[in-house]
Amino acid sequence: MSPNRLMSIARSLLPAATALVSVAPLAGATPPAPAVRVGIYDYASVPPDQMARVLGDLVGLFTAVGADLAWVDMSRCPSRPPHAAYCYVAPDLTVVIATRQMADTLMPRSNVLGFAPRTELEQGRIAYVFYDRVRAVSAAGDVGWLAVVIAHELAHLLLPHRSHSDSGVMQAAWNARELLRLDVRQIGFTARQAEQIRRRVGRTLLARH
Repeated sequence: MSPNRLMSIARSLLPAATALVSVAPLAGATPPAPAVRVGIYDYASVPPDQMARVLGDLVGLFTAVGADLAWVDMSRCPSRPPHAAYCYVAPDLTVVIATRQMADTLMPRSNVLGFAPRTELEQGRIAYVFYDRVRAVSAAGDVGWLAVVIAHELAHLLLPHRSHSDSGVMQAAWNARELLRLDVRQIGFTARQAEQIRRRVGRTLLARH
């Protein structure tokens, strides 16, 4: 999917975008089945070692709540089948790691790190994360926080409308001090959010059959 096409889709959904973050198994291995497939399109060209770390953190965050997700870095899939054929199965959910230009077009408010368009009744399928903005607010440019932003926005595609919480992954607003102290290994979802995520993952898997 081209960046221009993604931006066109996003602009049409912006009026319904309510999932904002503000500041005050990996490609190369066959994912287990069944699992909800999450495709990551990395237009920002996150360095491979950093992306591996981010995906590892994401696996930990969602495995901790019992959510069976298969993560595929679509940007690094082979150019054609039959190699890594799972790359060519349409993902259930999509995460777009946007370039600075895409971010400025989609969401001019510079303190917004990502968003997941949806309506009150309909859950979306695409989440956007703004890599350069995440790097700018992370300690010493550490991308460890990128996993938290991706998890936050993806969770908006799995949770009911207005699912922010006072703490944890679904905290809506963060200040600079909190960002500096953030440890992705110590953050998670609430028990209620975990249950809701598992239910949505289960419904998605059932809908395939």
